[in-house]
Amino acid sequence: KGDGREEEGGEADGPAGDGMGLGGERAQAGGLKGLTIVVLKHVFLEEELRRDRGGKDAEENEDRALAVVERDLVEAVEPFGTIEKVTVFSKSEEQVIIIKFKEVEAADECVRSMDGRKNWRNLGLTISAHFWDGVTDYTNVTDEQKQE
Repeated sequence: KGDGREEEGGEADGPAGDGMGLGGERAQAGGLKGLTIVVLKHVFLEEELRRDRGGKDAEENEDRALAVVERDLVEAVEPFGTIEKVTVFSKSEEQVIIIKFKEVEAADECVRSMDGRKNWRNLGLTISAHFWDGVTDYTNVTDEQKQE
C-alpha cells in the first residue's frame, strides 16, 4: 500500500514529437511516451473491505480482503506482461489499483483489455483503465472515512 508515485519510462516519440518512432510507425497509446503505469478504477467494493474474514480486527480483515482483490487482478493482467509493482489504494474514493509493467506493450494491452470490462469479479463492477498522468494522487479518502 504505497503512495503510487513512480517514475515513468523513457520517451518512445519521434524526434518531431509526432508520435512516429524511428521506423516511421505510429506508436501505440502508451508507446507515445513510454508509459508503463496503468490506473485501474472500480476494482473493488468498499463493503468487501469491511466484511468479517476471520481476522482479529477490522484492519486484518481489510488486509485479507485486499490480498484477494490484488490476487484476482494480478491473475487477470499477468498474461499481458511482466508486472513490476502493484499499489492498492484502499482509501481511494474510486477503489484504485495501480500496476506498473516492465514493458510499454504490456501496459497498452492492459488498458485496451481492462477498460470497460463489465461485471468484474461478478460484483457488477465496470473497470476504468488508463495510463497514469504522473500527477494525480489517489491516496484521498472518502468523506465517511474522514469523519471516523
